[in-house]
Amino acid sequence: MIRYIARRLVFATVVVVGVLVITFLIVRVLPGDPARLYAGGPRATPDQVDRARHELGLDRPLVEQLGAYMGNVVRGDFGRSFVTRRTVVEDLARFFPATLELVIPVMSLALMLGVPVGVVSGARSGGRIDQTTRFLAISGAALPPFWLALVAQLVFASSLGWLPVAGRLGSEVTVLEPIDRVTGFYTVDAVLTGNWIGLGDALAHLVLPIVVLSVYPISLVIRQTRSSVVEVMREPFVTAARASGLPERTIMFRFVLKNAFVPTLTVLGLTFVASLTGSVLIEVIFGWPGIGRYVTDSIIASDLPAVVAVTVIGTVGYVVVNLVVDLIQAALDPRVRAR
Repeated sequence: MIRYIARRLVFATVVVVGVLVITFLIVRVLPGDPARLYAGGPRATPDQVDRARHELGLDRPLVEQLGAYMGNVVRGDFGRSFVTRRTVVEDLARFFPATLELVIPVMSLALMLGVPVGVVSGARSGGRIDQTTRFLAISGAALPPFWLALVAQLVFASSLGWLPVAGRLGSEVTVLEPIDRVTGFYTVDAVLTGNWIGLGDALAHLVLPIVVLSVYPISLVIRQTRSSVVEVMREPFVTAARASGLPERTIMFRFVLKNAFVPTLTVLGLTFVASLTGSVLIEVIFGWPGIGRYVTDSIIASDLPAVVAVTVIGTVGYVVVNLVVDLIQAALDPRVRAR
């Protein structure tokens, strides 16, 4: 197990270093002058551009720039945003809780709904329940999230008026009952400060984005779990357990689910990271001030430090989650350690 962990750590480190180098080189070959952007754009004077180039370290040799860049990233320093003039870490701290407030409930729904439904579907493979579940899961995975978001806004917000169209809070609550920032999670902050009106409004604004974002992960988990259950139930040890007279429920929970959950765990982990950095369209459509909205505005404004930071964090997130999932798989299934 120790050798397996060491090998996975080496692979993960190589991937992260490779991504950092590639990101650094891409930024250097992109059209446009980062120093001019930092100095204020087209209206910046040559002296201002030169000072900005010196301040950003762009007047040093490329190897020194790469070393400084790698060192800064290791320390968690992604520089200063060209647009907000704050450090990128400060900006991420402002926007990241909003995205997590969406993604955590989404992944919770995927785990609590996707796994049980997938298990039932796989256990009754070929039956009506299985056919219906497969149809719904395939349809949910095929629906474009941005289209689903627009339809949800049209039906439940504009036509029926049941839920807000966009934003994290309504204008009246923002003015009359604002939620004091403690953690950045509006629902948590509202409970901590006793702002029950703000809590109700924040929950109402969460419903549509969470429902739209959760359709694809739930569908993916259902399909993966169902497939894994069907595959495991064909294994000889399941046949032997049935032949020994064990109850079907015991076989399902003690043998089938334990082995079938390993591939599902991988899907859950990677979907979590994908939701953090991939909810760009949903956040834009719902006017949600999260990481997706932040990186979209940064790309439009050519805010390179912000774009690089989100890219690096997303990549490192994938690597870390994949590493954790691999280690959990190795702990659950000894065959993984032998690969």
